[in-house]
Formats: sequence, structure tokens, C-alpha cells
Amino acid sequence: MGRPLIDITGERFGRLTVLRFAGYYSAPNCWNRTGLWECQCDCGKEVIVRGTSLRMGRTKSCGCWNRDLVRMRALARREIKKTKGEETNGQQAGNEMD
Repeated sequence: MGRPLIDITGERFGRLTVLRFAGYYSAPNCWNRTGLWECQCDCGKEVIVRGTSLRMGRTKSCGCWNRDLVRMRALARREIKKTKGEETNGQQAGNEMD
């Protein structure tokens, strides 16, 4: 018999809110099992996550956070390239007039 299940219904972990207990997961050929929880992300998507992943901070969203982070980094790189391009074009134009 394992440890008693810790009820985390209603708690928030990053962008996820725990809705309800979804059952247990046990890896093949393993006696240990972990609780699964149904969660709703701030973006609206529902996912099932291991309770240990939530409590240890390994899972914080349905994956939308990573997509948002990639999008923000791409926009930042684009802005940096754009400003660098304006600086080099301005310097070149100034040199031609001299």
C-alpha cells in the first residue's frame, strides 16, 4: 500500500488549475504508482498531468507557455535585426555623403 493521495483539487500550478482526480498511472513492470489529475490551462485546454509533476514544478502549462515563449523570442530577434539593419543602413548612407 502506498502513501495516501494528497487532494490538490482547486490548486494552481503555473497556468494550470486542478479540476479533479483522474485515476492512477503505473509504469509497466513497476510496483509504484502516481496520481493523475485533470487540469485546465489558462488558454482553455484541458490536460491530464501526474501529481508529482505538478508539485515538483515540472509541468506548468499545457504547452502553450512554451509556444508563447518561442513566439516572444522570435519577435525579439526580429526587432533586434530590424534595429541593427537600420543602424548599419544609416551609417552607410552617412559615409556616402562624406
